[in-house]
Amino acid sequence: MEYKTILYIGLIVLGILSLFFLLLALGFDTKRIQGRFKASSEMKAKKYSDFLLKKSFFKKYHFLLLTTVPGYKVQHFATILYSQFVLFVFLSVILRVLLETWKLSLFSALFFSILLPLIFMSIQLMKIKDSVYETIGDAIEVLLQSYRKHNYNMLYALKDLTDSTHGPLKSIFTSLFIRMHGTEKDQDYASEVFAFQIGKNWGIILSRSILKSIKEGINVEITLEHILEDLSNFNKINRKSKTKGREATFLGFLPIPLTFLFIFLGDKYLIPGGNVYYYHFGTPLGLKVFIITMILGAINLVMAYILNKSKQGL
Repeated sequence: MEYKTILYIGLIVLGILSLFFLLLALGFDTKRIQGRFKASSEMKAKKYSDFLLKKSFFKKYHFLLLTTVPGYKVQHFATILYSQFVLFVFLSVILRVLLETWKLSLFSALFFSILLPLIFMSIQLMKIKDSVYETIGDAIEVLLQSYRKHNYNMLYALKDLTDSTHGPLKSIFTSLFIRMHGTEKDQDYASEVFAFQIGKNWGIILSRSILKSIKEGINVEITLEHILEDLSNFNKINRKSKTKGREATFLGFLPIPLTFLFIFLGDKYLIPGGNVYYYHFGTPLGLKVFIITMILGAINLVMAYILNKSKQGL
């Protein structure tokens, strides 16, 4: 019986291999099929993403991902949302079992699957803007000079600017320059992304001015001069207040590391014979306390960071 079973399995494997090699001999290209499946899935993902991006909130989230996540493309958007939803459901179920309450479980799952990534990306966006604001004045001055030099041709001016900038600002202006060579829809999209990445009212005005100059051939020299004046005043205020708010930021970073430190010290020295780790990670009440502490610590960190930036005028 065993020999017959082995023989049958061998014949099945042999048949499958024979069919496979026959298909190869007839010109069946596995790489081509894989490529088609990949292209088809990417087209579907882009279709779903385009549908979602019609909503203002999703569009801003897309811009945030585009600015802060290397390698991100629009066709990834629907997949990211789906992954976050699956993670939210998974965490909700797991935490419900561990915490024995739905309310905190749902909130915690929402926080860790959706809000926490948003927080980290928002902080990353703030850092990018910090870097941009340090050199944006010089960049706009170069843009204005090149704009005049090339007889008010904004595309040529942008090309000169991309060659002379560095860091995040170079990436932002390079993306803008490339997209401005596309269709009107691409140009409008480029302007929206640029305005989001720069921020501030003058950033929106700059974005619209560049777009109008390219699409309609309008001379925006005076507008660029006014933006430079606004930036000059902005930088003066920023330099005066740049040192303020550092204490708040430092304190904002303390709660999360201090929580782990107190857990360690409590287990090691403060509670003889006690098992602090088991309490925090093995009991529903302890886990609730730990999760709430982490959430409040993350919120405190963000608020301190935002407070610091608001004091700097950023």
